[in-house]
Amino acid sequence: MLHYFPSKEHLLVAVLAARDRWDTAAFLAGESDSWRLSHLEQLVEYNATRPGVVQTFAALAGESVTGGHPAREYFVERYAQARAGLAGMLRAEFGDRLAGGRTPEQVAPLLIAVLDGLQTQWLLDPEAVDMGAAFRDFVALLGPGEDPA
Repeated sequence: MLHYFPSKEHLLVAVLAARDRWDTAAFLAGESDSWRLSHLEQLVEYNATRPGVVQTFAALAGESVTGGHPAREYFVERYAQARAGLAGMLRAEFGDRLAGGRTPEQVAPLLIAVLDGLQTQWLLDPEAVDMGAAFRDFVALLGPGEDPA
């Protein structure tokens, strides 16, 4: 096992990568114009059923910002792919302008921040934070808007 995973962190990164393949394969494998926020809502609800996986993701994501962490490359690539994919999904669902006149590229990092932040809050206080409901509240804010210029 140490041949493939020289540390606990390397093993956990491999587990997260496998989780991504299993959970989001259909979502991420399709063309971005077939993605919908309802798919993300389903993933949020599903993640609420498995706190251990969410906890591993959140802990490794936080640790990966330190220099030389074995999960750093995984998260850099994952977030870049997620920003691009979510921008495509937002464009397909809302067009070139969302609430406040923002572009899908401007909103994609915010969407990721909401997803990650909800997970952290839910892990800390699952009785007070309903990830699914809070995510649906956020989605309601994303409708088309006017150009701020």
